[in-house]
Amino acid sequence: MSKENMIARSKIGYIKLSDETVISLRVVIVDIREGMQKPVGPDLHIAHTTLIKADSPQSLKEKVREKPLPPPTNIHLQKLEYYKKGKIAEDRKHAGYEGPRYHIHIPVGKNSEIKVVVEETPKCLLPITTWPKNL
Repeated sequence: MSKENMIARSKIGYIKLSDETVISLRVVIVDIREGMQKPVGPDLHIAHTTLIKADSPQSLKEKVREKPLPPPTNIHLQKLEYYKKGKIAEDRKHAGYEGPRYHIHIPVGKNSEIKVVVEETPKCLLPITTWPKNL
């Protein structure tokens, strides 16, 4: 997004479930580019990501605390390998909620990469946002 574009308003959507769990949702626009001009106006190419967070009551968390986690699938293992190939740097500007945040630059081809921002939680690396660079 160019410097003259700025965020006019940003709101988080919430829904409260019958078990008192609160689900928060936010759509984040990462970049907007003008495409082909058409009679009704330009095509807009919008790069975005969706953030979803669930906050459950402690009583529900206690019920599932001792249950085993499902085994990782091949897809998870492949993603982990991509993360291992990338260059990782700690994000010192933005603190995470459960742990530190990291920027991971994953090479894709010769001249491009994907940047992934993750937060380290006690159980996993939680992806926050991703976007392509030099594609």
